[in-house]
Amino acid sequence: MLEAEASMQPYPITQPISIEVRNKFSTSLTFFHECAHFSQFISSSFGLRTLRYTLICLRNLSTKRGWPLPIFQNLHSRLESLSEDEKTMYGHCFMLADAMDQLSISQNFDPLKKCLSGLTVSVRMEPWSPHFSITPADRESIEKDEFIKFLVSIGAHIKKIPIIEVATEDGLAQIALNAASLMEAYAVVCELSHLQNALRCDLAEALNYLPEGNEYWAVILYVLQSGFCRLDTLLPTLSVCIDIALMYDPFILYDVPWDIVDEQGRGDCYPGETFVTVCNALPKLRPIESAEPAEIERFSKELCACVGLPSPTWMADKAFAVADNILKQLPWERALMGGALKAHRDALKIRRDIGASIFPIELITTGGLNRIVSRARQSIVFYNLHTKQPDIFVPRAIDCITVHSILMQAIFAPAIRCPLKFGTPFFCPTAASDPNHLCVWKLPDRKVECLVDILERQFGLSVE
Repeated sequence: MLEAEASMQPYPITQPISIEVRNKFSTSLTFFHECAHFSQFISSSFGLRTLRYTLICLRNLSTKRGWPLPIFQNLHSRLESLSEDEKTMYGHCFMLADAMDQLSISQNFDPLKKCLSGLTVSVRMEPWSPHFSITPADRESIEKDEFIKFLVSIGAHIKKIPIIEVATEDGLAQIALNAASLMEAYAVVCELSHLQNALRCDLAEALNYLPEGNEYWAVILYVLQSGFCRLDTLLPTLSVCIDIALMYDPFILYDVPWDIVDEQGRGDCYPGETFVTVCNALPKLRPIESAEPAEIERFSKELCACVGLPSPTWMADKAFAVADNILKQLPWERALMGGALKAHRDALKIRRDIGASIFPIELITTGGLNRIVSRARQSIVFYNLHTKQPDIFVPRAIDCITVHSILMQAIFAPAIRCPLKFGTPFFCPTAASDPNHLCVWKLPDRKVECLVDILERQFGLSVE
């Protein structure tokens, strides 16, 4: 955090740019990129969905202590004799795994499939269910189409995940258009905006500064190559489309379960599905003509109406109401994940205060990012991406960082190991000690135990 603060400079940057100034600017861009990830996550319906799934899993762990690890495999081995509580937990294993899958960049590259005529970009829709990622080994030989038919026959809801295919002379890259890739694209939009303002350059020149990597370029190439918008309107158009995709979440907005279609015919869907839908509608609308708030609001509302989605304001109000209602039921200062829940609620309130339609444009600015990050400061640990060392270690904030890792271990691993001992995502102060030694930190007003220790005691889990 201190390094990032020291790298901040007034815009525009005076030319010519020295190596020292360029290095500082590069550091600040990385900081803005990561802040964009965090701020977008806690201010979106999708982020709240992930937190809600986490809270549900924690609640179910507490209803029946002493789950044998790994929870999923132990439950799956006796599907025919599960109690109602065990069936519920079994479903929640899928639910959390699905959310974690959406937060991971998924891509592959085939050097043999070359496109000698130049660059081509396309999207195909791939049927997907959480069952695919955690299918038992004895089903791996079953053809995917047959497995889909089986899932449909038992009433499972099959969603679709878009796959962006980028073909070049080097080969074919395939990138899953999931929440992670959309958030990566939005963070790149944030970088591009700062590049334009700092260097006083146009977008075409700013694009030259982007790092290599399909995870950075795929969504931008898809939008531009498909002719959905002009280069000069890319940033506001892409910002709005990504934001709508991450805000339209049937689980949060309508309480639609992940695995069924409700009585109104509404089924759960992935952010990537929504993104493709809104992008396909862009040619039907009057394009964004400026970055003025009134114009962004006009475009956002028309786009949602065109594809039959609720307005940005309605989605923001409903997501805030859901977060606020959950928070009222928890003593957030002491509850596990309470700090994270408050951060989500506060960020969604800021979205409403700024204006839901213009929020995605405001968020990429320094002021917008600072407003979200400052409000959530007590729930954040800043750490160096290279050394994995935290600037200031705050034990009461680590629940926001490590719970997902611990839960996924409980579900799929034979024992739980403290992720902070191994630098996931950063090293705690006692990382060099025995990995099996769990820590207690003394604060001025109380002691704080290692989160793994808390989970073992509260839920009776087996900890390594």
